[in-house]
Amino acid sequence: AYAYAMAGQRRNAERVSAPLEGKTDADSRAALAVVQIAMGDTASALTNLEAASRAHSQFLFPMPLGTPIFDPVRSSARFRGILSAMGLTP
Repeated sequence: AYAYAMAGQRRNAERVSAPLEGKTDADSRAALAVVQIAMGDTASALTNLEAASRAHSQFLFPMPLGTPIFDPVRSSARFRGILSAMGLTP
């Protein structure tokens, strides 16, 4: 879904990420946030990242929050709050 979104194929990205919608487990919310960032829906992405970090998503550790995927939200106060809550330096 992320690759589709980055390629501008929003419909395909939505189709592939649809099974993640409505899931409340931490890893699904973190994965969905990555897709939402790529589609430009940063508000929803940050909401999902906040929930994922509070629930200690394992998805956030193999893909560090310092990767370029998160550049579109990096300057957000909400993102810096996520980093701080996780004990990471923004």
